[in-house]
This record gives sequence, C-alpha cells and structure tokens, in this order.
Amino acid sequence: MCVDVRQMSLAALPRSAGYRCSWLVPIILCCSGPWVKPQPPVGPKITTGHLGIIFKTVDEAALAACAYVRKNKPMATEYEYCGVIYRDVEGIKAGLPMTDEKATRCERPLEPPGTTPEAGYHNHLQTSEFSSYDRRLITPLALYLCTPSGLVKKRTPEGTVIVK
Repeated sequence: MCVDVRQMSLAALPRSAGYRCSWLVPIILCCSGPWVKPQPPVGPKITTGHLGIIFKTVDEAALAACAYVRKNKPMATEYEYCGVIYRDVEGIKAGLPMTDEKATRCERPLEPPGTTPEAGYHNHLQTSEFSSYDRRLITPLALYLCTPSGLVKKRTPEGTVIVK
C-alpha cells in the first residue's frame, strides 16, 4: 500500500506506536509489506539494575549473584546468564543477570555510567569448568562461574579458585 503524501502533513502520515514504515521521500510513502518492528540496539547492553545490596567484597557479590540466578532465573537451565559486578559511590553491587538466550554464551552487560567494573559472572548449564572461550578471555577483571552443582569459581590472571 502506498500513500501520496504531497497533500499531507507529517503528523498525518500512517504510524503505529513502536513501529516504523519505510519512506520513499519526498513524494510517496510506501510500506514494504506489513509494519516492521524496530530492531533492538546492537552491542553490549548496560545492566538493568542491581540486587539491592551493598557488598563488602567482590566475592560476596558474586556468591549472591549466583544464588540469585539459581533462585530467580528458571531459564538458567536452558540459557547462559551474565552479569557485572561494579563499584559506585555506595560500594560494591552485583548487576542483575541478563541473557542473550543462547545455551553456550552470553555477553557481559556493561556497568552503569560513572561506575567502575570489578568483575563479571555467568552460569554454565552442564559443566563446572570454565569453557575454552572463558579461558581465552584476557581481562584484568575477575570472572566468576556459577556452576550447576552450586559451586562458585573465580578466574583471575593468576588462576582459578573455588569461592564457595
């Protein structure tokens, strides 16, 4: 369906909340088939909040984040969830876990603007070991693994230790 826009104001052009239409400017507006939903932004997302607790150590934040994933994310048995642990003026916080809805990988969300990243955490569905991808990551930040058995492991440039 095409609409002749020569006699229309911009406000009168067909629109629907949350959707957009392809423009053929300046004379005719053509929709290429049905309305098209906007695509989500590409790239790392900023964490969507935190657990609501100020922690004394990064290890404590990781333990709480892993417990939160086990208790509150039933899809964690199918998808990998990732989160960020960061420091702001109040102290150390664990960001809420997010998923890319993939079984074997997720991208760590970014810390909120004006804060300092301390670590990342993620769960594995079937293995209690860091994956080859995890081991290849070169980062000064600690990486925590929430294992299926309930253990929490910490990987740093110096090596891997069990936190719980």
